[in-house]
Amino acid sequence: DRAEAMIRKAVALDPNTQVTRYPMALVHFVKFQREMYMSEAEHVLRLNPNHALYVASVAVDLGMMGDWERGMKWMKRAMHLNPHHPGWYHILPFMNAYRQGGYDRAWDEAQRFNSPDLFWDPLIRTAALGQLGRRSEAEKSVAELLALMPNFTTRGPKVMRRIVYSRENVELLLDGLRKAGLETRNE
Repeated sequence: DRAEAMIRKAVALDPNTQVTRYPMALVHFVKFQREMYMSEAEHVLRLNPNHALYVASVAVDLGMMGDWERGMKWMKRAMHLNPHHPGWYHILPFMNAYRQGGYDRAWDEAQRFNSPDLFWDPLIRTAALGQLGRRSEAEKSVAELLALMPNFTTRGPKVMRRIVYSRENVELLLDGLRKAGLETRNE
């Protein structure tokens, strides 16, 4: 609530910058306020469709909300704008391939994520390996995941939903984690 109040104040002080508008969009995203998010996201993209960071951020959100075609289009643009983009840009191509059952492609994208300090890195590798039936290889990434987030088995699904948005996306990932040997339970 405090963060939202501060973001609203920032938007009031400078409503025409992505620095204030994207955090406002993100507030709506994490509160699952789809229409309000979409309005803010469109505003963010209109302000500067050439800022790779904000384009990629909106792309991930759009895809996770189910607008995969637009999300992937914007992500391709972000990657073109910044050919030396950070690994997290690959979360959307990973999830898009994974949800379609393209687990080999998903595995390739998971390896490009390459952000070893983020629990998402071993999480998506583990899910892909689980779906590919490579359980013995997945054991290492399960250990990495639990080292980064020791309470993952209880908090993981809730935290995952903050990024992958829908329960369906969470369940898809959990299926791969289970196949890799990692059981979770909802808080």
